[in-house]
Amino acid sequence: MKELMILLAATGSLMISGIADLSFLPAEGHPVSISIFKKNKLTGTWDYTVQDVPPEYSSGVLHILKEGRSYKVSVELTEGTLNAADVKTKRNTINFHLMINGQRVDVALMVEGDTISGESTSPDGVFKLQGTRRMVSK
Repeated sequence: MKELMILLAATGSLMISGIADLSFLPAEGHPVSISIFKKNKLTGTWDYTVQDVPPEYSSGVLHILKEGRSYKVSVELTEGTLNAADVKTKRNTINFHLMINGQRVDVALMVEGDTISGESTSPDGVFKLQGTRRMVSK
C-alpha cells in the first residue's frame, strides 16, 4: 500500500473527477494495472414518469451532462426537446426550471444510485416525478 501511495504521489496521475489507469512493477516483478473510477452521481440519461399531468408530459427522457464545472439538462418529450435553465446541484440533488407552453416549471430531483425522484412545480400544482438511469451497453 505504501508503494502505491508513493507511486500516486510521484506520477500525479490520479484524477479525482475521472479515470486513472496506473501500471507498476511490484517487488515480484509481475506487472499490475489498477483502474480507479469515480462515477458522477447526477450525470446520465434517465427515463422518467410524472403523475397526474397531461399524457404528452407524463413521460420522457432526461439528459444530465457535466461540462466543466457546470451541468446542462435537457428533457425529451414527444413534442420535442426542452433545455433547462438555472441548473444548480448539491451532492446528489439537482434543481432547474423549464418553460412549457409559456409557463415556468421548477424541478427538484434527488439521485439515489440508479433512481431519480422528486417533483415539478408549475402554476397547475406540484407533481411527483420518478425515473431510472439508462444503463450504457458495453
